[in-house]
Amino acid sequence: MFSANASELELPAVPADDLYVDMVSAVEQARVTQCTIYRWIRDGEVRSFKSGRQRLVNLADVIRRSRERCGVRPYAVYEDLKTRIVSFKPFFSDDQKQQLAALLTE
Repeated sequence: MFSANASELELPAVPADDLYVDMVSAVEQARVTQCTIYRWIRDGEVRSFKSGRQRLVNLADVIRRSRERCGVRPYAVYEDLKTRIVSFKPFFSDDQKQQLAALLTE
């Protein structure tokens, strides 16, 4: 139904096994949510450790695990859809804008 560009959905090459990054970098590079990464950590599929108040995750584990998922990347598709909807926003009435905002924040 909705498709993001193939280049937006491609993952980077698997990095060296000893590269640990912060959660924000892992989310951006693997195009998954933080909740997904935390679930993988809890399930023992992604190595991580805490450094002070920040959790660092093994980027190679995250990318490998994200490649094992089905071909659909919900996060990337959602972001693409949100961008498309915002581009049509000037054509909506005020009531429709409020309804749209409510739907996107759910």
